[in-house]
Amino acid sequence: MSGTNQFKAFATGGGANTLSPSAYAALTTLIGSGFQSGLASSQQMNTVLRQTSFMAAAIAQLIANAGMNANDDGDLTTLAANLATMFQSLGSPTGQIIILGASSPPTGFLECNGAAISRSTYSALFGAVSTAFGVGDGSTTFNIPDFRGYFPRGWDHGRGIDSGRTFGSAQSDAYGSHNHPISDPNHSHSTDLTLTGGYVGGGSYAWAGGGQGATSGTSGAATGITVSAAGGTETRPKNLAILFGIKY
Repeated sequence: MSGTNQFKAFATGGGANTLSPSAYAALTTLIGSGFQSGLASSQQMNTVLRQTSFMAAAIAQLIANAGMNANDDGDLTTLAANLATMFQSLGSPTGQIIILGASSPPTGFLECNGAAISRSTYSALFGAVSTAFGVGDGSTTFNIPDFRGYFPRGWDHGRGIDSGRTFGSAQSDAYGSHNHPISDPNHSHSTDLTLTGGYVGGGSYAWAGGGQGATSGTSGAATGITVSAAGGTETRPKNLAILFGIKY
Protein backbone atom coordinates (compact mmCIF):
# COMPACT_ATOMS: atom_id res chain seq x y z
CA MET A 1 0.00 0.00 0.00
CA SER A 2 1.66 3.20 -1.22
CA GLY A 3 1.46 6.70 0.17
CA THR A 4 1.35 10.04 -1.64
CA ASN A 5 4.34 11.68 -3.36
CA GLN A 6 3.85 15.38 -4.09
CA PHE A 7 7.48 16.00 -5.06
CA LYS A 8 7.92 15.99 -8.82
CA ALA A 9 11.09 16.10 -10.88
CA PHE A 10 11.76 19.21 -13.00
CA ALA A 11 12.97 19.37 -16.61
CA THR A 12 13.45 15.64 -17.16
CA GLY A 13 12.09 15.58 -20.71
CA GLY A 14 14.22 15.14 -23.80
CA GLY A 15 13.75 18.72 -24.99
CA ALA A 16 14.35 20.45 -21.66
CA ASN A 17 16.67 23.46 -21.61
CA THR A 18 19.32 21.71 -19.55
CA LEU A 19 22.88 20.52 -19.91
CA SER A 20 23.73 16.89 -20.30
CA PRO A 21 25.48 15.33 -17.29
CA SER A 22 28.79 15.27 -19.17
CA ALA A 23 28.46 18.88 -20.30
CA TYR A 24 27.55 20.04 -16.83
CA ALA A 25 30.50 18.15 -15.31
CA ALA A 26 32.84 19.75 -17.84
CA LEU A 27 32.02 23.34 -16.82
CA THR A 28 35.15 25.20 -15.79
CA THR A 29 33.19 26.96 -13.03
CA LEU A 30 32.67 23.63 -11.30
CA ILE A 31 35.39 23.23 -8.71
CA GLY A 32 35.52 19.98 -6.79
CA SER A 33 31.98 18.87 -6.13
CA GLY A 34 29.86 21.76 -7.36
CA PHE A 35 29.31 25.22 -8.82
CA GLN A 36 31.36 27.59 -6.68
CA SER A 37 31.04 31.11 -8.11
CA GLY A 38 30.29 33.19 -11.19
CA LEU A 39 27.20 33.78 -13.28
CA ALA A 40 25.03 30.79 -14.21
CA SER A 41 23.01 30.58 -17.39
CA SER A 42 19.38 29.51 -17.42
CA GLN A 43 20.49 26.21 -18.91
CA GLN A 44 22.88 25.68 -16.05
CA MET A 45 20.23 26.67 -13.46
CA ASN A 46 17.73 24.33 -15.06
CA THR A 47 20.30 21.56 -14.76
CA VAL A 48 20.71 22.26 -11.06
CA LEU A 49 16.93 22.29 -10.60
CA ARG A 50 16.65 19.04 -12.51
CA GLN A 51 19.25 17.34 -10.34
CA THR A 52 17.84 18.51 -7.01
CA SER A 53 14.19 17.98 -7.92
CA PHE A 54 14.98 14.56 -9.34
CA MET A 55 16.66 13.47 -6.10
CA ALA A 56 13.85 14.96 -4.00
CA ALA A 57 11.24 13.13 -6.07
CA ALA A 58 13.17 9.85 -5.83
CA ILE A 59 13.50 10.05 -2.04
CA ALA A 60 9.87 11.09 -1.70
CA GLN A 61 8.86 8.08 -3.80
CA LEU A 62 10.73 5.79 -1.41
CA ILE A 63 8.72 7.31 1.44
CA ALA A 64 5.49 6.73 -0.50
CA ASN A 65 6.51 3.15 -1.34
CA ALA A 66 6.93 2.54 2.40
CA GLY A 67 3.26 3.46 2.91
CA MET A 68 3.67 7.07 4.10
CA ASN A 69 3.01 10.47 2.55
CA ALA A 70 5.66 12.81 1.17
CA ASN A 71 3.69 16.05 1.07
CA ASP A 72 4.99 19.37 -0.23
CA ASP A 73 3.25 21.31 2.57
CA GLY A 74 6.18 22.82 4.45
CA ASP A 75 5.84 20.35 7.36
CA LEU A 76 9.50 19.47 7.72
CA THR A 77 8.98 17.59 11.02
CA THR A 78 6.55 15.08 9.54
CA LEU A 79 8.58 14.67 6.37
CA ALA A 80 11.76 14.01 8.36
CA ALA A 81 9.96 11.49 10.58
CA ASN A 82 8.57 9.67 7.55
CA LEU A 83 12.01 9.68 5.98
CA ALA A 84 13.53 8.12 9.10
CA THR A 85 10.82 5.44 9.19
CA MET A 86 11.40 4.75 5.50
CA PHE A 87 15.10 4.11 6.09
CA GLN A 88 14.25 1.78 8.96
CA SER A 89 12.00 -0.30 6.71
CA LEU A 90 14.41 -0.53 3.77
CA GLY A 91 16.13 -3.58 5.22
CA SER A 92 12.88 -5.55 5.59
CA PRO A 93 11.78 -7.54 2.54
CA THR A 94 8.06 -7.91 1.91
CA GLY A 95 6.70 -10.84 3.90
CA GLN A 96 9.34 -10.69 6.64
CA ILE A 97 7.94 -11.42 10.12
CA ILE A 98 9.51 -9.54 13.00
CA ILE A 99 9.17 -9.59 16.78
CA LEU A 100 8.17 -6.24 18.26
CA GLY A 101 8.63 -4.77 21.70
CA ALA A 102 5.65 -2.45 21.16
CA SER A 103 1.94 -3.20 21.32
CA SER A 104 1.32 -1.97 17.76
CA PRO A 105 3.34 -2.44 14.55
CA PRO A 106 5.37 0.37 12.93
CA THR A 107 4.54 1.88 9.56
CA GLY A 108 5.02 -0.63 6.77
CA PHE A 109 4.06 -3.61 8.95
CA LEU A 110 0.80 -5.30 9.89
CA GLU A 111 0.05 -7.13 13.12
CA CYS A 112 0.06 -10.90 12.59
CA ASN A 113 -3.54 -11.37 13.67
CA GLY A 114 -4.89 -13.60 10.90
CA ALA A 115 -6.86 -10.79 9.27
CA ALA A 116 -8.22 -11.15 5.74
CA ILE A 117 -6.80 -8.22 3.74
CA SER A 118 -7.13 -6.98 0.17
CA ARG A 119 -5.14 -8.77 -2.52
CA SER A 120 -4.96 -5.57 -4.57
CA THR A 121 -4.17 -3.07 -1.78
CA TYR A 122 -1.46 -5.35 -0.41
CA SER A 123 -0.42 -6.81 -3.76
CA ALA A 124 3.28 -6.99 -2.87
CA LEU A 125 2.56 -8.98 0.28
CA PHE A 126 0.12 -11.23 -1.56
CA GLY A 127 2.82 -11.88 -4.13
CA ALA A 128 5.20 -12.87 -1.33
CA VAL A 129 3.01 -15.14 0.86
CA SER A 130 0.04 -15.91 -1.41
CA THR A 131 -2.54 -18.04 0.46
CA ALA A 132 -0.10 -19.90 2.74
CA PHE A 133 -1.92 -18.58 5.80
CA GLY A 134 -5.46 -18.63 4.45
CA VAL A 135 -7.35 -17.93 1.23
CA GLY A 136 -9.48 -15.11 2.65
CA ASP A 137 -12.71 -14.93 0.68
CA GLY A 138 -11.11 -16.91 -2.13
CA SER A 139 -10.97 -14.07 -4.64
CA THR A 140 -10.33 -10.54 -3.36
CA THR A 141 -8.68 -11.12 0.04
CA PHE A 142 -6.07 -13.36 1.65
CA ASN A 143 -5.07 -14.05 5.26
CA ILE A 144 -1.93 -12.95 7.01
CA PRO A 145 -0.47 -15.27 9.69
CA ASP A 146 -2.07 -15.29 13.12
CA PHE A 147 0.60 -15.40 15.81
CA ARG A 148 -1.66 -14.42 18.69
CA GLY A 149 -0.98 -16.93 21.47
CA TYR A 150 1.35 -19.01 19.26
CA PHE A 151 5.06 -19.80 19.24
CA PRO A 152 6.90 -19.96 15.88
CA ARG A 153 8.48 -23.23 14.80
CA GLY A 154 10.88 -23.80 11.93
CA TRP A 155 9.25 -25.54 8.96
CA ASP A 156 10.44 -29.17 8.84
CA HIS A 157 10.82 -29.05 5.05
CA GLY A 158 11.75 -32.71 4.71
CA ARG A 159 13.99 -33.10 7.77
CA GLY A 160 11.67 -35.59 9.49
CA ILE A 161 11.43 -34.07 12.98
CA ASP A 162 8.02 -32.49 12.42
CA SER A 163 7.01 -34.35 9.28
CA GLY A 164 3.69 -34.07 7.50
CA ARG A 165 3.40 -30.30 7.96
CA THR A 166 2.63 -27.89 5.15
CA PHE A 167 4.22 -24.45 5.18
CA GLY A 168 2.13 -21.98 7.17
CA SER A 169 0.04 -24.64 8.92
CA ALA A 170 -0.95 -24.29 12.59
CA GLN A 171 -0.36 -27.05 15.14
CA SER A 172 -2.13 -27.77 18.43
CA ASP A 173 -0.23 -28.19 21.69
CA ALA A 174 0.91 -31.70 22.66
CA TYR A 175 3.38 -33.53 24.90
CA GLY A 176 5.51 -36.60 24.27
CA SER A 177 4.66 -40.07 25.52
CA HIS A 178 6.00 -40.70 29.02
CA ASN A 179 5.53 -42.83 32.18
CA HIS A 180 4.43 -41.95 35.69
CA PRO A 181 6.23 -43.84 38.52
CA ILE A 182 4.04 -45.29 41.32
CA SER A 183 5.41 -45.98 44.79
CA ASP A 184 3.52 -48.56 46.94
CA PRO A 185 3.97 -47.80 50.66
CA ASN A 186 3.18 -51.50 51.49
CA HIS A 187 0.22 -52.79 53.46
CA SER A 188 -0.85 -55.85 55.51
CA HIS A 189 -3.93 -57.98 56.22
CA SER A 190 -4.93 -59.39 59.65
CA THR A 191 -6.77 -62.71 60.10
CA ASP A 192 -9.12 -63.61 62.98
CA LEU A 193 -9.50 -67.43 63.68
CA THR A 194 -12.06 -68.95 66.07
CA LEU A 195 -12.07 -72.69 66.96
CA THR A 196 -15.16 -74.36 68.46
CA GLY A 197 -14.45 -77.36 70.70
CA GLY A 198 -12.07 -78.20 73.49
CA TYR A 199 -9.23 -80.33 74.77
CA VAL A 200 -10.35 -83.82 76.01
CA GLY A 201 -6.99 -85.15 77.15
CA GLY A 202 -4.40 -87.54 75.82
CA GLY A 203 -3.25 -84.98 73.32
CA SER A 204 -6.61 -84.97 71.55
CA TYR A 205 -9.20 -82.31 70.82
CA ALA A 206 -12.87 -82.81 70.38
CA TRP A 207 -14.90 -80.52 68.12
CA ALA A 208 -18.33 -79.38 68.96
CA GLY A 209 -20.91 -81.40 67.09
CA GLY A 210 -18.42 -84.15 66.33
CA GLY A 211 -16.72 -82.37 63.41
CA GLN A 212 -13.98 -79.90 62.84
CA GLY A 213 -14.97 -76.35 63.48
CA ALA A 214 -13.19 -73.13 62.71
CA THR A 215 -14.22 -69.68 61.49
CA SER A 216 -11.87 -67.02 60.19
CA GLY A 217 -12.09 -63.50 58.82
CA THR A 218 -9.63 -61.30 56.87
CA SER A 219 -9.63 -57.58 57.37
CA GLY A 220 -9.35 -55.21 54.41
CA ALA A 221 -6.44 -52.81 53.90
CA ALA A 222 -5.96 -49.85 51.55
CA THR A 223 -2.96 -49.74 49.22
CA GLY A 224 -2.30 -46.03 49.76
CA ILE A 225 -1.55 -45.55 46.03
CA THR A 226 -2.99 -42.45 44.33
CA VAL A 227 -2.36 -40.91 40.88
CA SER A 228 -3.32 -37.26 40.75
CA ALA A 229 -3.75 -34.93 37.77
CA ALA A 230 -1.20 -32.14 37.40
CA GLY A 231 -0.69 -29.18 35.08
CA GLY A 232 -2.82 -26.50 33.45
CA THR A 233 -4.76 -26.16 30.21
CA GLU A 234 -1.71 -26.36 27.92
CA THR A 235 1.94 -27.40 27.76
CA ARG A 236 4.29 -24.41 27.45
CA PRO A 237 7.73 -23.10 28.39
CA LYS A 238 8.37 -19.86 30.23
CA ASN A 239 7.59 -16.99 27.88
CA LEU A 240 6.89 -13.30 27.30
CA ALA A 241 3.81 -11.89 25.58
CA ILE A 242 5.03 -9.93 22.53
CA LEU A 243 3.75 -8.80 19.14
CA PHE A 244 4.57 -10.26 15.72
CA GLY A 245 4.42 -8.06 12.63
CA ILE A 246 4.68 -8.77 8.91
CA LYS A 247 6.16 -6.40 6.30
CA TYR A 248 3.80 -5.48 3.48
